[in-house]
Order: sequence, then structure tokens, then C-alpha cells
Amino acid sequence: MKKIAALLFGVSVAGISFAQSITLEDYNRAVSYFRNNLAQKTIWNISTSPSWLRDSSGFTYSVQDAKGSHRKKYDFKTGAISDAADEPAGQRQWTGGNRRRNEESASPDKSQTAFVKDYNLFIKNAQGNNERPLSKDGARNYEYASYYGWGELIEGENGERTPHFSVNWSPDSKWLQAYICDLRSGKKCTCSTGASTACTNLNYYLITAARRAIQIWYT
Repeated sequence: MKKIAALLFGVSVAGISFAQSITLEDYNRAVSYFRNNLAQKTIWNISTSPSWLRDSSGFTYSVQDAKGSHRKKYDFKTGAISDAADEPAGQRQWTGGNRRRNEESASPDKSQTAFVKDYNLFIKNAQGNNERPLSKDGARNYEYASYYGWGELIEGENGERTPHFSVNWSPDSKWLQAYICDLRSGKKCTCSTGASTACTNLNYYLITAARRAIQIWYT
């Protein structure tokens, strides 16, 4: 079998260098896991692109299958899901939200502010008081209005993740969307960096283990 020599990593110990080689079969298998080789072929609905309806009565999103991409609409009042092919453009698309380290986001009309405390999502009025919890079961590794970032490293065995905050207000400021970052069953991996006498352990979760649930509240 044809082999391709590749220096994946080298470790120098007492003047000895170690290198690892991979085969063409190994390389092709790795390439097969690239997003472009999986999306809409093996894995569906990687990107659903949800957007608020202009009147804040619901939201639209995309689903994919072997026949292509289809736009759907969810109605808050009835709970019904219908086709949204004729829905006008210019809606407010859900993005990563206001990813701020201060963990706050004001509503479009500035009457309310969403924020995180003790892994739960709260809102307060414009004066900064009258705090009201929107969730109560948040905990470490089950965090509201959070997300897991690509390539995110955690220093130390029990280190804390970098704070992330992400919410999306509806245009009329009455609805609030956020994700729950669930790492409770995630597989944690460890790598080390630095000299052998001063080594730092860096931990990360496999991105497939970072479960993300959508929550929407009427505020």
C-alpha cells in the first residue's frame, strides 16, 4: 500500500525525535469528515438559519433533505408549522446574538435587559432592578444563553470555560431566544503544552458532544 510520510508532531526527549506517518487511506478517511463532504450528504440540517417573522408572531427556519432545502414557519399562537416559501425577505435572522463578556443584552426597545447569573437567564427592567429568572435549572455544564466555541481550550483539570453569552430578541422585544449549552455527557480530551518541567494541561470537549437546545420565552 502506498504511504504518505507526514510529520504530525514531534517530541524531543533526551535528543531523540519521534515522528508518526500516515497512509493514503488514513488521509482520505480524514478528508471524508470535512464539513463539505458531510453536509447535505450524510448529515442533514447542520444549518437551519432561523429568523424572526417581521411581526414577531413566530419564526422561520430551513430543513434539508435529499430533494433540497425547504423553508418552514412556526406560529407562536397556534404552535403550527407550515411552509414558508412565500414569506417575505428582510426578517431578523438569529445570529450568535450579542456575544459579550459582560453577559448582558438590551431589548430593541431598551425596556428590558437579558443577562446571565449562576448559569441561568434573567431579565431586568431599564432601571436595572426587578430581576426575573427565565430559567432555574442552570448549572455548570448546563448553561443557559451560552455556547461552546470552536477550538475552545480550558486550562487545568477543573478550569472554567471562557464566558460566552448569546441571546436574540424579537423585533417587538416581547420574545427572547437563547440556547442551552449542555456538556454534561460530553467527552473531555486533554492535551499538554510547554516543557516537561513546566507542563500545562489543556482540556477541550469534542464539538459533537456539545449539545445545544433552543429555548424561547415570552417576556
